[in-house]
Amino acid sequence: MKAMDRRLRRLEDRYGPPVETEYSRELQRWIEAGCPRVAAAMGEAYEQPPPPTGVTGLTLAEAILPGG
Repeated sequence: MKAMDRRLRRLEDRYGPPVETEYSRELQRWIEAGCPRVAAAMGEAYEQPPPPTGVTGLTLAEAILPGG
């Protein structure tokens, strides 16, 4: 697991977090708007997932491996 942690940290250092663009925000809105329609088409009730907790400000490696 330490090797995976090191590799993720190197990738984050090299590429950084993804840049949020207007297109990525619009794409996220489209996806969120489509989820209830897909659930309705499948005859299922749609429940919005809860927002992630405890991962703000963490690197990708820290979020994946919380026990670190």
